Amino acid sequence: MSVEQSDGQESRARCLKNGVPQGSILAPCLFNIYISDIPTTLSTKLAYADGLALAFTGPDWANVENAMNKDLSTLHIYYYQNRLELSKEKAVYPLYHLNTRDVGRRLHISVDGKTIEFDPNPTYLGVTLDRSLTFKPHLTSVRQKVLSRCSLLNRLAGTGWSASVSTLRTSSLALVYPTAEYCSPAWSRSRSTKEVDVAINSALRTIPGCLTQHRRNTCQSLQALPQPQSDTMLLPSDSP
Repeated sequence: MSVEQSDGQESRARCLKNGVPQGSILAPCLFNIYISDIPTTLSTKLAYADGLALAFTGPDWANVENAMNKDLSTLHIYYYQNRLELSKEKAVYPLYHLNTRDVGRRLHISVDGKTIEFDPNPTYLGVTLDRSLTFKPHLTSVRQKVLSRCSLLNRLAGTGWSASVSTLRTSSLALVYPTAEYCSPAWSRSRSTKEVDVAINSALRTIPGCLTQHRRNTCQSLQALPQPQSDTMLLPSDSP
């Protein structure tokens, strides 16, 4: 297979016996086409490229356990027939519920003789989930990432670099905002969004050199910064 570029040059031909090139732009699309005939399962399948999650709701824990084991067995057979391999070491299962009496509940879920480990806070597509879906562990982690990027802004704004306001604004939009707002539609209604708000406030005040007493909307107006998506998702009744 060869791909001709706009300048007339051709990429080097490669022969792949199976799989798709790592990092290829077409790889996720080709993989989705390859597994388009994946069998129907009792649980709902949530997939992004090769990341597959199974979600099932049942009247009791025994029903959930039986359904998951049956679905994993079905997928294991499909994978084997299509020269795919399930990563048993990375596979985990969480339990989502609001019953505090079942906090210590564990299910026996296995595939091909390998027991699937329980993980109370799994990370899927970069979002950390918790038992009651409060997203507090995820937002705490996001806060630390944003604050580390704010420290870079502080260095740029310091006397050593003395970066201009325009440079600080561009750096904030490139480093802080994407990290803070990643997947915000999923967690924007969480009560723990203040974890991220505090970190964003630090960046907003660093750019124009505002004091901590200045309100955040004032700092945003000074630099014509967009309102964080975590705020725009909130209804007026949800705002503090």
